[in-house]
Amino acid sequence: MYSILLSVVSLLKSYSPESNHPTREPNTKQQILSSSSSHSTLPDRVMQLQKSIGNQAVLQLMKDKKQDQVLQPKKNETGLPDALKTGLENLSGLDMSDVKVHYQSDKPKQIGALAYAQGTDIHLGPGQEHHLPHEGWHIVQQMQGRVKPTVQMKSDIQINDEVSLEKEADQMGAQALRLGKANPDDPFSPLLAPSSQPAIRPIQGVWASVQGTAAGKLNLKTLTGELSSSGKQLYQLSRTGDLYEEVGYVHGDLVVKPYDPPTSNSVVHSFYENWTTGQTTSLSINTEFGPVAARHNRGAPYITSREEDYNNAKLGTTYTSFITGLRNGTNDDSDDAVLAQALLDNDTTELTTDLQHRAAAMLNTTVYLAEEWRKQGAGKIFRALLRQVINEEITFDDFLQSFRFIASADEGRRQVARFQDVIDEELDYDDLDEDEQGIYDNMSEIEHDDFSSDDEMREDKELKKPRLFAARYQQSRQKAFGVNIRRLFV
Repeated sequence: MYSILLSVVSLLKSYSPESNHPTREPNTKQQILSSSSSHSTLPDRVMQLQKSIGNQAVLQLMKDKKQDQVLQPKKNETGLPDALKTGLENLSGLDMSDVKVHYQSDKPKQIGALAYAQGTDIHLGPGQEHHLPHEGWHIVQQMQGRVKPTVQMKSDIQINDEVSLEKEADQMGAQALRLGKANPDDPFSPLLAPSSQPAIRPIQGVWASVQGTAAGKLNLKTLTGELSSSGKQLYQLSRTGDLYEEVGYVHGDLVVKPYDPPTSNSVVHSFYENWTTGQTTSLSINTEFGPVAARHNRGAPYITSREEDYNNAKLGTTYTSFITGLRNGTNDDSDDAVLAQALLDNDTTELTTDLQHRAAAMLNTTVYLAEEWRKQGAGKIFRALLRQVINEEITFDDFLQSFRFIASADEGRRQVARFQDVIDEELDYDDLDEDEQGIYDNMSEIEHDDFSSDDEMREDKELKKPRLFAARYQQSRQKAFGVNIRRLFV
């Protein structure tokens, strides 16, 4: 029996489909079995052995032979997780050994993306590893020769933004990962050869879903440093120029919504900018939230509103009364974030009562007309504080303490000057106290008309007394008049 087992082992190890080829010389191990049947096939000889030593022994020997024949897999040096690489290969029939994953890459940021695939390279921005299955299938699509440039960016970078390929990458990438995890040890033999790659290899990036729609994803460019009015990241669709605002992430996928930038912070701004020299008059202004009146006599405008315009809703003339009115006559701060968002977006839909509309109209106009008149930059601080309320870092009660114009015009001017000095690098960020740092952190990108010199507006405003200046304007006045003006804050 022992000699028969040795013969079986030799037979199984030596057998291959080419073993009966007439030009191949039989080896010594094959000759050992020639007495059984010199011209019989392997199945015939196995049948004879089954009669001699039994089915179970032969089956085990054949199983051992199959395992011996399995090729050792190539070492995975791609950067793809083993399970994902296995799943992609078995699902596509393509060898992914030439793929290279670049983690913590700065290249996606250079084109306003989170991650992208190009050729056999996957570039992932910091923290974007969850996009690997999606990008891995983009590599498959490119190896199959199915990806052509559809958009050319200004930097001559070729982009593919086909929705069908994006949907497929979502589905097949996830399926490949599941398959690889379920069958991690499945051997892989390439079934297909990669198609020839085009001379220009387009980039396929990470796309975003649009909130509230069933439409496919959009290939968006990140507008680095550009925020919406509510402080959220802005994105742009290259083909149309349409803007989108970040909503958040769902299961690791970016979700956005269409964004229409306001033409100005408030309709009040047009009145502020066009106020003529020496004008003494009363104006009626239809704000986004309701009508107000402004009276001006070479000083800061005095803002009022009428009860009859708001169904007799009663409201005082102080900031505290404005906040109480926004809260619909209560001190409940639970809806402060929603109310702050409405003020920031000039959105009336979240305000349900006449009192809330009157309070919003008075608050916005007082800031954007009266306080901006006192010191340009008040509106910038106001919007930063609203973002803090939206982010639930503070409440409107804190706002009443942090917006220094409420304490006095001089306090407000001093506050503006400190922020302008930080922007001009006359002060360090660390020189700001904790509350000031919170405001500064929530300011949007500085625009040319956010702050200005009082000197520039002195003639138009016919100011009645000296103002507090940021360092840049103190220095310009020192040069102009040859005098030393002591800094008015520390």
